[in-house]
Parts: sequence; structure tokens; C-alpha cells
Amino acid sequence: MSESPADRYQNYTQWKRWQGTFEVRERDARYFAAELRGIALHGRRVLEVGFGNGSFLAWAKSRGAEVCGLEINPEMLAAAARHGYPARNLSLVELAAEGAHFDLIAAFDVIEHWDVDELIANFRAVAALLTDSGRFVVRFPNGHSPFGRVYQYGDFTHKSVISSYKIDYLAGVADLDVLRIE
Repeated sequence: MSESPADRYQNYTQWKRWQGTFEVRERDARYFAAELRGIALHGRRVLEVGFGNGSFLAWAKSRGAEVCGLEINPEMLAAAARHGYPARNLSLVELAAEGAHFDLIAAFDVIEHWDVDELIANFRAVAALLTDSGRFVVRFPNGHSPFGRVYQYGDFTHKSVISSYKIDYLAGVADLDVLRIE
């Protein structure tokens, strides 16, 4: 019997220890502030792709952003609704087709869950979703680093190994500019 891709996400929230609290720990707040240094959020439209436990959405909202999220996990979608966060189970391609626009799109530990075709389609969708001065911030296990491999290969739902070379390629395909890779 073969496993469907959806089967890989059974018990995912328990494994990740997500409670759907939409709270920001001090450590996460410092990380988000450092990652988004120089990017003003107040009054900006922010989309998080794969928001998981909701800590970034909560942090961005506390900074005055108008936030919404995309998530495939029904438990976390329900948690978002309980906490008053607009969230949908929708692909980036579908959202772009609706004509939505955002000043910032964040995807923390998400793009490694996409295969090659999804990476290309989603980067193109991100380009369509961003305002002219919009930013796309991503975090992923570093495929160049032996330290990133424990995260990359420790999760059965990961489909792609991402490196700075692949980010440059994907940005080029989507007509996005890479401002920094750290």
C-alpha cells in the first residue's frame, strides 16, 4: 500500500508540538525583528505562507501589520479562526489569480516542502502577489551546510533541498531580485 502525500502530515501538529497559540516567545520576537530589520510593518499587508503555530502572524500584527495566512493544516486553520486571524487553505497560485497584493510575504521553513514544479509556480505567484516595493522573506534548511541537513532530512514532508544557487535560479525565473542570503 502506498502512502499519499497527505498521509505524511498525519500527526504533524503533535510532532511539531504546535498548540495553535498565536503567541510570540521573546526568542522568536528577537529573531523576527532581526530577520526583518529595515522593513516597516505598520499599516502593511503581510501574508505568511505555512504559518504553523502562528507566532510570526502574531508578531507582525503586534507591529501594526494587517496579517493573513495560508496553511494546509486544518488544526492550525481552526486555531487561526479561534484567535481572530484570517487564514485560508489556498495555494499561492490560486491567491494570485484572485488579484491579491501584499507588501511582505513570509515563508519560514516552508519552501523545502515544495517539489521543483511547486517551487517555480510558487515563486512566480509570489512575484505576482507582491506590491512594487514588496519583499519575500524565506527561511529554509541550508542545503550547502552540514548543519542544515539534520533539519532537511529529519522531516519526511521535505521534498526539496534548497541552496543559495537554487534561490538565485528561482528568483530569476520569477523576475525577483535577491537582496540578501544569510
